[in-house]
Amino acid sequence: MSHLDKFLWRWTNISIYLISFSSILCLASLLNTSKTISNGFKERIFLIFSFVILFTISAFRAPHVGTDTANYIHGFNLIASQDFESIFSIVRWEIGYTLLNKLISLVSNNSQAIIIVTSFF
Repeated sequence: MSHLDKFLWRWTNISIYLISFSSILCLASLLNTSKTISNGFKERIFLIFSFVILFTISAFRAPHVGTDTANYIHGFNLIASQDFESIFSIVRWEIGYTLLNKLISLVSNNSQAIIIVTSFF
């Protein structure tokens, strides 16, 4: 990979965050200057818009983003391949999180599903 390719790849990754942050700031500014919309409605619009942007970035991130995402994906795949009786012996996680992984694996065996669900919370 050339230096230019590395630069463009990094800039593309950073630009996602810059665009998201800028969008949230622009919406806050627009809502703050609006006199026709009630404050409660402005707050709800801002919270929903901000949540959707941040959730989307978190939920659809690549498996190599984050220091422990790969471990969670690996654990999800292990849990998905086991029956209920043996899931607690293959990973050393909390009972609730292990059950959540198993329940999600029953709906989808795609490891991105655990990232999406945990990003929501």
